[in-house]
Amino acid sequence: MRKPTRYVAKDGTVTWRVRFRSAAGTEKSETFPDEKFALEFCGVLKALGSARAVAWLDEHANDDGEYTWLTVDDLFEKWIEWKGATNKRGELVRVRSVRTINDYRRDYVNRIRPTFGQVPANLVPPGDVQAWVDRLITEVEPKTVAGYHALLHGLFLWGLHPNRGLVVNDPCTDTELPKRRKKAPKGLRPDEWQILHRAAQLVDEDAADLLLFLVSTGWRWSESVAVQSLAVDHWIDDDDRSHTYVSMGRVLRREGDTFVFVDDAKSAAGERRVRIVGPAEQMVLRRIAGKKPTDLILTTGRGTRWDYTHFYNRVWKRPKKGDDAPGRPRILEEAARLGLDRPDLTLHWLRHTHVGMLILAGEPLTAIQRRLGHASIKTTSDTYGRMIEDASEEGLDKVAALLAGTPTRAINP
Repeated sequence: MRKPTRYVAKDGTVTWRVRFRSAAGTEKSETFPDEKFALEFCGVLKALGSARAVAWLDEHANDDGEYTWLTVDDLFEKWIEWKGATNKRGELVRVRSVRTINDYRRDYVNRIRPTFGQVPANLVPPGDVQAWVDRLITEVEPKTVAGYHALLHGLFLWGLHPNRGLVVNDPCTDTELPKRRKKAPKGLRPDEWQILHRAAQLVDEDAADLLLFLVSTGWRWSESVAVQSLAVDHWIDDDDRSHTYVSMGRVLRREGDTFVFVDDAKSAAGERRVRIVGPAEQMVLRRIAGKKPTDLILTTGRGTRWDYTHFYNRVWKRPKKGDDAPGRPRILEEAARLGLDRPDLTLHWLRHTHVGMLILAGEPLTAIQRRLGHASIKTTSDTYGRMIEDASEEGLDKVAALLAGTPTRAINP
């Protein structure tokens, strides 16, 4: 790649000159007041060729002939404006919610701007991106590092689009990201769940119903607390068997500093309909009795929606020293008294517990994928595949028969 040459005028003024051959084959040069501008032009020359590079340079010159350079900050602001586009009804068209926009800006300001914000976008060296990633590895988890890198990578890919032509290269393309080792999901054994549910019943009957729904469906908190009565479909068939299904297409989502109910799911696959049976079915039917179609099913004892922060701090976790409500029992505190001493237990364990029970019952991962609302079977397999310890006894018996040369009727179609 061409390198700029430094020139010092008689009055001491320093400039940087880049010589290159034009499309017509003649020798030309451009002079810049700063080395970084000259270096960026060299990069543009290499990427676009002389004719397009000169045109690009003209686009970046103001009325006084001075050059203005797109920094990474400038690139981000253009990208975030594009991401936040709305239609005539004021609805976001490229992201699901304002929260997504706020999260992008938060991550950019906290993790990308300090390193790259004022750097010209076309002068970000791939080596600096790698060094940035290597530094982040010492501060946060690999999955989080990959998320920050994806945001920076996305900015450059957007700017590289032919319709924009804001940048001429992507310094993130060859970054070596840390290996992400997915932790094995944690769940409860059936006997441990019974203790937890009993503890919840002693602390707060409405909270116990919520936990029962979570563990019986594998749904997320944001999905479960948003379920309305109209989402429940119940009937009795000709054999006097009860059928109860719950449809998921609504979540409780943070919008800025508040929470709102949104008719949406995490993905298209998240919009699903699942059957509930046993104690969970009886609980849901009990809770929808006498309610309007739009009423929430799982509420507090006052009939209001659950607030996660309040639930976690006042109902779920053990009180800490100095807690302003030490006399009120919490679910994990009561569970420990009953024999389940798991201070690290989280509500998300109930989702894992549901899957573990399905696996113990012999359900295939494809069925579990649909029930959980995963868009990809890979997500299900990567997360829960390790919970399948071995092939079934029936399957192993069939393999043994094949190896012995005595295939059975059950083996052959």
